[in-house]
Amino acid sequence: MVTGAGASTTWILDGMDMSSRLISVEMDESIQNIAKSVINDERVQFVTADGGVFIEESKGKKFDFIFADTWPGKYYYLIVELNWSTGLIIATRK
Repeated sequence: MVTGAGASTTWILDGMDMSSRLISVEMDESIQNIAKSVINDERVQFVTADGGVFIEESKGKKFDFIFADTWPGKYYYLIVELNWSTGLIIATRK
C-alpha cells in the first residue's frame, strides 16, 4: 500500500506477470513523485491518499496480494474492513 520512494514497488513489479496490476498508495505526494519519476510501468497505478481512506473506499474490491508497509492499526482495516479471507498480506513494522 505504501509507495514511498518506490523501492518495494519495483520489487513487487519485478515479480508480477504482464497481465497483473499494482495499485501503490502513498499519502505524501512529494515522496510519491520520486517513485513516479523512476518507475515507468503501465501495470502500476499511483494513488495519493491516506491508506485508511483508500481501504474504506476499496470495500467490495478483491485483491490477491497486499504489501502493507504502514502503522500496525491499519492492519485491522485490511482484515476486517476489506473482509480479507484469501490471498496474501505481507505486513512490515515501522
